[in-house]
Amino acid sequence: MNKLLIVLLLVSSNSFAATKWVDEKGQTHYTDQLPPTHARAKDLKEVKEITPPVAASGVSDSKPSEDKKELAKSKKEAADKLAIEAKQKEVKASNCTASQQNLANLKDGMRVATVDPKTGERAYMEDDERAKKVTQYQQDVNKYCN
Repeated sequence: MNKLLIVLLLVSSNSFAATKWVDEKGQTHYTDQLPPTHARAKDLKEVKEITPPVAASGVSDSKPSEDKKELAKSKKEAADKLAIEAKQKEVKASNCTASQQNLANLKDGMRVATVDPKTGERAYMEDDERAKKVTQYQQDVNKYCN
């Protein structure tokens, strides 16, 4: 029992200090680092075209119970198709919002810093790279928001 108490005390003493900050959109963020001078770009989710399996069409000399099964199958396929379309619409709306935020962040004129994942060093985006990113995000806005 005493060992458990000691372990819990040691674990709780290694907690980190969290920083809470609110961005220009009013969203609250929690982090163990200082808030960035400029919001980082969000990754976009890939919209995949998913087609549900299509039932073979044709004339059947089936019994009423088979007709009910086919009807139930076609209803299920229609519901699956609607669910897939709804999910694709949700992902597209999310990508639209992220693209608009990324574009606005680049156009506001502030310096944009990125962190190298290998070394952890901060590097500032050059003007030519910023112009390429603005073009890319404008294409994303046109793609996802229309």
